[in-house]
Amino acid sequence: MRTEITAEKAEGRTIEKIDFGGSQCVITFTDRTFTTLGMEFGYDPGGNEIVGEPLYLMSYCHSALLSLGILSEHELNERINKRNEAAATNSEKRDWELYERLKQKFEGGAAAESTEKNQAYQDADGDEVPF
Repeated sequence: MRTEITAEKAEGRTIEKIDFGGSQCVITFTDRTFTTLGMEFGYDPGGNEIVGEPLYLMSYCHSALLSLGILSEHELNERINKRNEAAATNSEKRDWELYERLKQKFEGGAAAESTEKNQAYQDADGDEVPF
């Protein structure tokens, strides 16, 4: 794995490769370091700036990360697996929370009241009209 440095510390280093991906540009150097440049969008015409920023590893092209030597295949796979596990855990947590809310809604005390209320409705004169 290469070491990420700020754009300010890149001065005087020898460029090895440059890669553009999405809204970022990665520049690798011969001393096994790299820096990332991105676009900061302004509100006014011509107000855009190129700025140094951290590399968004998991949203950058995976094959580019490998070819640039930013990550090894093993490191990339570890990060992908970790992200997938976290996503699965979050998804399961959300599913359980939804299940509990629906269970409370349909099996809790509010379900019986809701059923009774839905047996009839009031018309414009206030009279109950059965369904």
